[in-house]
Amino acid sequence: MTLAARDRAAATARSARSLLGRVLGPLAPARELRPWCICGDIASLPIKPASIDLIWSNLTLQWIGDPQKSFAEFRRVLRVGGLLSFTTFGPDTLKELRAAFLSADRATHVGRFIDMHDLGDMLVHAGFADPVMDMESLTLTYADAIGLMRDLKAIGAHNVTEGRPRGLMGRQRWRRMLAVHLDGTFYCTRAAVRMMTAQGAGSIVCISSIAGLAGIGPFHYAAAKGGILGLVRSLARDLGPIGIRINAVSPGAIDAGMTRTHKPEVVQAFVPTVPLRRLGHARDIAYAALHLASDESAYTTGQSLSPNGGVVIA
Repeated sequence: MTLAARDRAAATARSARSLLGRVLGPLAPARELRPWCICGDIASLPIKPASIDLIWSNLTLQWIGDPQKSFAEFRRVLRVGGLLSFTTFGPDTLKELRAAFLSADRATHVGRFIDMHDLGDMLVHAGFADPVMDMESLTLTYADAIGLMRDLKAIGAHNVTEGRPRGLMGRQRWRRMLAVHLDGTFYCTRAAVRMMTAQGAGSIVCISSIAGLAGIGPFHYAAAKGGILGLVRSLARDLGPIGIRINAVSPGAIDAGMTRTHKPEVVQAFVPTVPLRRLGHARDIAYAALHLASDESAYTTGQSLSPNGGVVIA
């Protein structure tokens, strides 16, 4: 919603007042000026052309799919010499939240906010003269995720992106996730144990995830990967006496596979949150698995080695 203040005073009095005086109408004598409040579609304002001196939009444009249409409407209703002042979010907004969802799924959870330089180009295209853009970074900290979500809802934030999750998780999706990660690991481990028992020694390396280690990501994925760690720790006690070691590798965000399914801007926003300032590579996981499988870790069992760039330190 955009609030526009329209001067209804006599034409002779209008020229004598400053623009600031008209904006601060409620502070002026009631006989001199009374503002109107109008609620309408920001992309189709119910206001006649060239009838407004000032438009002030506060944290509205970031929810508009095409700000270009709104700028065109602003230009239509503004008088020559009128002023447009607005605040909106930039591309770094909610970058931490966007990064947290990186390992969750392929859905989009945070909207894309437009860079101020692109907004400036839109203003020029709409016919505004000499747009002045400025950026200010404000950092808010929250004790928990609930507080963050409450504030987002308070400002009207909703996920209406085309790639957003649709509906709640069903039983089949839950079972499919466990079947792929937890059941698959169990059956492969069982087959390996049978072979290694016959030879009297062996080393098993299971692939878990930082999600299972720290509860990051969607709960069904974290549950499946966490189950692998529980399996490894429990089996280490049972298999140790017969000479079989079992450990796990719990990778963080790796520049391959699932990470590459996310939009480049999402990945770019995540990288600065990694203490080592980069994504992992396949070789980082391979070297960790090789170490656990080799005799170099002959006294290690029931453990999880997590190459994650320092995102989780445990």
